[in-house]
Amino acid sequence: MPDYLAACGGPVSGLRIGVDHAAVIDSVSSETAEMMTAALGAEIVPVTLPMPADAVTQWTVLCAIVAAVAHAASYPAQRGEYGPRLGGLLEMGHALSACEVCRAMQWRLVFNGAMARMMRAVDMVIVPVTAAPQPYLDNALGASTSDAENADLGDLLKFTAPADFTGYPALTLPGWFDLRGAPMGFQLMGPHLSEAALFRAGHAYQCVTNWHCRRPDLAPFTI
Repeated sequence: MPDYLAACGGPVSGLRIGVDHAAVIDSVSSETAEMMTAALGAEIVPVTLPMPADAVTQWTVLCAIVAAVAHAASYPAQRGEYGPRLGGLLEMGHALSACEVCRAMQWRLVFNGAMARMMRAVDMVIVPVTAAPQPYLDNALGASTSDAENADLGDLLKFTAPADFTGYPALTLPGWFDLRGAPMGFQLMGPHLSEAALFRAGHAYQCVTNWHCRRPDLAPFTI
């Protein structure tokens, strides 16, 4: 096991951090874009993230399969104890055909290859945790209204699904507060076995910022 604590003290000069301006800055909420712009440091390298339109759909298929296996001991035997969202995902996992599973796995191989090619030019990429505004308790998916039918799951998952697909390590760091005072974060994602570099960059960022030391004022969120 590498000494990750020792890696935290290393220099960040020379680290190449990839940023896809169109995907990461232009297409996210205004508060997320402001946070990402402020967080950029080291050597910034323009990249194009592979962002297929059906990425979240394929992620849902693969997640449903894994979740169904993980909950096999209690679902469907204890179906009544599950909420509608997780229960619906498990039902989907049980209902998928072998052909649908195979197509999702083939899609994943193609996507992983595109991510690997993009990573060759950089040591890591910087992306938001989510492209959506911070959600409310009655609007868990961050939709523009509290109507669940308007929720866009893609905005929540588009920047975390790539790590799920590829198995790439990702380090989440606090980086901002939205207008309500809710904490916001961003990710540094690197290729396989890049944990030491991620910790080094994250430590350097927290040495010159104090977001990780600040706590949100919970008064506006108290009912």
